[in-house]
Amino acid sequence: MLNPLLLEKSILLRLLISSRPEAHIQRFFDMDPIKASCISIHLDTSLQLSDDIRSFLENGFADMLQDSDFSYALSTVPRPWPSASCMDKLVQKSFGQFLYASTVLKYVGDPDCHPVDQLTNIMEANT
Repeated sequence: MLNPLLLEKSILLRLLISSRPEAHIQRFFDMDPIKASCISIHLDTSLQLSDDIRSFLENGFADMLQDSDFSYALSTVPRPWPSASCMDKLVQKSFGQFLYASTVLKYVGDPDCHPVDQLTNIMEANT
């Protein structure tokens, strides 16, 4: 749908598209002649930012473990929860974006759902 709009020079159109660096999206915007009409800005994904996101996630999950609303649901979950490998994956999936990490915590912390099941859904999602 975007392809004809981006190629039509008589239409004055500016779009802001925000996305994680998904391969199929990147390939689309790397195609000639679309590439010539687009500007790509890569956001910071430095190690410092990854450390900050890890800390944010760790604190959020620690709050859930302390929350009396989740005490029964999380009482049999092995500690640490989530595991170190799970945390590594979540940090990697965030691509340096706090929005992703915040959304994960809100989704997992949904009071109407089981937090372990919610986290499993995220970890099994194809992202």
